[in-house]
Amino acid sequence: MSEKRVTPEIQTPTTTSSPSFQIAKYFLAVFAVGMISFVGYMLINNSSHDTPSDNNVLEESEYTTALSELGPMMEPVGYFDDVSLINTDMNVDEWFSHMKYLDVEQIAVTDENRTFASVVKIVCEDDVNRYYGSGTNVDPAGYILTNYHVVEGMPEDACMVGFSDPESGLVREAYWTKIITDKDDETGHDLAYLAIERPVFDEEGNLYGYYDKVTNSSFPYFEHTDECLATATKLGDELRILGYPPLSGGSLTITNGLVSSLYSQDGYIITSAKIVSGNSGGLAVDINGCYVGVPTASYYEEGDEQLGEIIDAEFVFDFDLAIEDDLQEYYEKSGILETPNLISEDVDDGRADVVPTKTIVLEVPGALRKCASTDCEVIRYYAEGASVELIGQSGSWYEVQGSDDYGSLINGYIHQSIFESSNTPVVSQELSQNSQQCDLFAKISIVSRSLETTRLIKSTRFQVTDEPYTIMRLTESIELPADTGGIPKISYAEILIEGDVDQEWLNGRAIRVAGFAGTEMYELVLGNVLDIYEKCN
Repeated sequence: MSEKRVTPEIQTPTTTSSPSFQIAKYFLAVFAVGMISFVGYMLINNSSHDTPSDNNVLEESEYTTALSELGPMMEPVGYFDDVSLINTDMNVDEWFSHMKYLDVEQIAVTDENRTFASVVKIVCEDDVNRYYGSGTNVDPAGYILTNYHVVEGMPEDACMVGFSDPESGLVREAYWTKIITDKDDETGHDLAYLAIERPVFDEEGNLYGYYDKVTNSSFPYFEHTDECLATATKLGDELRILGYPPLSGGSLTITNGLVSSLYSQDGYIITSAKIVSGNSGGLAVDINGCYVGVPTASYYEEGDEQLGEIIDAEFVFDFDLAIEDDLQEYYEKSGILETPNLISEDVDDGRADVVPTKTIVLEVPGALRKCASTDCEVIRYYAEGASVELIGQSGSWYEVQGSDDYGSLINGYIHQSIFESSNTPVVSQELSQNSQQCDLFAKISIVSRSLETTRLIKSTRFQVTDEPYTIMRLTESIELPADTGGIPKISYAEILIEGDVDQEWLNGRAIRVAGFAGTEMYELVLGNVLDIYEKCN
């Protein structure tokens, strides 16, 4: 736990706010938040990325302060009893003797509400722009992880953060921060830190935070549990995005969605949860409250479908390593001897246990499925010659990693019969080793059009004549009589079915040999599916 030395120094928002006009200020602030929400909404719907809409240009007629934007319903927690002395030279003890705290109820931070309490609202302001965003405090000393675009171009001391009441989500405390960025931009990730420096005063001496939380390092922060460190984010998992979008009126807001993909074009997680202007930089957790990453951008697909992008734990850790020298520089200037508790390297991003072990090539077209069964949904089809990375094995199914049509990595299962038997890899059966695995088979009738006896070897490939992506493999070798031009001589065999198949649709379908068997190509062997059944091991 790090400890900060606080020098009494007053930094106030640019416009005064008198306590005698609290009611008027409240209604003006609510109106202002409504206007900002409308502007933010219009900007979002005219942009694919939320970065530009995270800031507003300050007009001469701007009448709200950054402090009122941070917490429209926030009330002082204390005051300086002689405003004329705030910026005069005096020793620390004398200065703090003028500090008076009000009897304000504070909601206790518990294990149940700690996640909510750790997510902060961010407002940054210079002479031209005012930026809005969200962040997550990751250390009791007050180190806020957020998006770089929230603080980009701002003076290093131009941002304040607001902690909310974890029960209502309304911002109750405000603190000035120092911006810490990776000056060399070693990773290229849209990330930055804000280090809490001191509570916010307004120009009338009203105090909106607690000095003892700064000096004693007692801010609520996001904490990783042992249970979470043992889990991994999976495709299709439910997610929650926590942040402060303008439409919320300045309070903590939670949106839900799914893990739509584990790999965007930048390598990040894609989610269906809404990420809009203001809650970028916030917190993404799974349904159990375990850390997933930093919400960073939203994109609108065809038909106005919105997808969001999350910088996951793996990349956050990379960023922490890259910014270490910049943090050290800040520690030395601030007299801090211990480093903050940044995101743990042990946090699983859902991909650490998916390590490709070997590249294997499909000898015929095959289907990538969500699980190790022909009853499972097909994720996509691969053409003959496509390569995938072998990850593991579940019975007669290989768990593999491949690419979708856009080049993003996807995981699933392909039956081992799709691969050339001579190139069949041997892997440990770590997945569902003791669970029952079932495969789909069919009895078929086949005839040869060859003028000579035709021998089909085991694993000869069949396809449905009018649906080439439904693949089947012969389970045993068979010899077919020659076609003498008379009545066809029918033979019967068993095949293993692989492909996206409806059993009722497949029954009775015409089939043919597809591809090679040994060194010969058989194109004139035709047949029909007679019966479909399962076999389980």
